[in-house]
Amino acid sequence: MQQNIFEGRIIKENIKDLYKLGDELGSGSYGIVRIVHKRSYKQKKFALKSIHRDRLNEDIVSLDRELDILMNIDHPNIIGFEEMYMDNEYFNFVTQLCMGGDLFGKLGEAKKGRFNER
Repeated sequence: MQQNIFEGRIIKENIKDLYKLGDELGSGSYGIVRIVHKRSYKQKKFALKSIHRDRLNEDIVSLDRELDILMNIDHPNIIGFEEMYMDNEYFNFVTQLCMGGDLFGKLGEAKKGRFNER
């Protein structure tokens, strides 16, 4: 089932063959986010969200929806999608790398409930 739902939109290769994995940026119940760069082009860094396939089960529809959204949206204030890979263990989303922490952390740092958008 997992393979058929993504047919034609996902590359079936081991991500480690194409990308060098770097530092961990964060983790959650489904997987981990790391900094990566293509082995063929080391100058540009990306974020890699790896989601363990065994933990998805019925949430596969949510992953399919996330993939659709990322593939079809193009906005300067929304993270850019590069490509998605699947291997024997993980679904791997390669996206634009945004440094500076997560939104919830920044909102928590905001003084008096106000947040400077710059």
